[in-house]
Amino acid sequence: MKRIFIFVLVVLMGSASAPQVSVADENERQKLALELFELMNFDQLMTQTTQAVLQQMTTAVKQQHPNIEGLVLDKIVSITSEEFSKITPELKFHTGTLLVKYYSEQDLRNMRAFYKSETGQKALKYMPQMTAEIHQSFTPMLGQVMNSIKVRLAKEVDLQL
Repeated sequence: MKRIFIFVLVVLMGSASAPQVSVADENERQKLALELFELMNFDQLMTQTTQAVLQQMTTAVKQQHPNIEGLVLDKIVSITSEEFSKITPELKFHTGTLLVKYYSEQDLRNMRAFYKSETGQKALKYMPQMTAEIHQSFTPMLGQVMNSIKVRLAKEVDLQL
């Protein structure tokens, strides 16, 4: 009986301490994620990305509506910019949650070291523009794919879109 009591006590103590280690690890990973945001200038990165998207959007609107008035275009840019700025805090929170979920403490430390390196700083500098250029080249391809899907669905499924 005494052995059973000791066994149960050891199991309970072990299970009670296990989540604390996990919580401590998660807290450290959250701290590292915040450090990464600072190192990456996350808010500035979001601003740069938004500016690149706005530039691309402005070009597309001008192509579709060559006679658009400057004031209307300015209003479109202003509203879009405001809407993007509203989602930045939520995006930052969600990104931090994903960092903590998918990366170990060591992974986050390695990422921190990378972004402190010359190559990491270069990646941060060019990533917004590269993302915008990828998006710009992908958009026409996506339109073609969507048209192909629409045609095939109309033929193969008799679905009118």
